[in-house]
Amino acid sequence: TGQPIRAAREHALIEGLQPMSKRARRAVVAAAIAPSLFDWLRERPAIDPARYVVLRLLDDVAYGVGLMRGAFDARSIDSLRPDFTSWPNSPNSRPAQPTDR
Repeated sequence: TGQPIRAAREHALIEGLQPMSKRARRAVVAAAIAPSLFDWLRERPAIDPARYVVLRLLDDVAYGVGLMRGAFDARSIDSLRPDFTSWPNSPNSRPAQPTDR
C-alpha cells in the first residue's frame, strides 16, 4: 500500500530539480553537500565522508520535518519565522561587550 506514495515522493523529488538547468542543479547539490563536507574536513570523525554527509543531510531533513510538524500541530507559523534581533546592525542588537582578561 505504501509503494505508490513512495514512488510519487521519489518522482516529485526528481521532477522538482528537472525545471532547473544542469548548472543550477549542480549548484543546488553543491550547496546541500558543501557545509557537511567542510564539517567533516574540520572534525575528521571516525566515519567516511560520504556516510557523514548523508547522515548530516538526514539529520537536517529530520529537523525540518519536526519543525514543520510542530508548527502544523500548534497551528502557528511563529516557530518558522526567523529571528533577526541578534544580527549585527539590526535595530535591536546590542554591541558586543569587551571581555576582561
